[in-house]
Amino acid sequence: MSPALTAGLALLTAFVLQSGLSLVGPGAARVIDPLLIVAVITALARGEVWGMCAGAVAGWVLDAHFGGVVLGLAGLSRMLVGFLVGFASARLLLLGPGSRLAVLAAATVLDARGLEWLAASFGVDVPTLAALPLGLRAMLNAALGALLYGVLERRLRGEAGA
Repeated sequence: MSPALTAGLALLTAFVLQSGLSLVGPGAARVIDPLLIVAVITALARGEVWGMCAGAVAGWVLDAHFGGVVLGLAGLSRMLVGFLVGFASARLLLLGPGSRLAVLAAATVLDARGLEWLAASFGVDVPTLAALPLGLRAMLNAALGALLYGVLERRLRGEAGA
């Protein structure tokens, strides 16, 4: 399967999961962010260009469907996060689950604080997360993302060996 199709299907799955979480409980949708997880995993696996594209699409979907204040603000924030994660993964040795956990947690915090900074730059009010809920969100996103990346990595190794 082509990388573009794989990334598109992953973003579609994340969108459906995010929609389901929003229907089940709005609180759950704020704690786990599948769209960000997919963008970060794409950046880790494919580099900064793929990370930017996946981040931009994930942010646009978030803004358009889940009620962003300004259309494109989350897209810009996630595009920057995708670029930074992809850039770092291409130049640093991010191999083990520990480094992936750290990157996923840092990307969650960077996305939240980056969105707040961008919103303030444009004079737009966005809800801010306190340190404890943001830390919980970062830990849950990191754990879920590391698990998904492990599954993806095993699948890619299996395809390369076949």
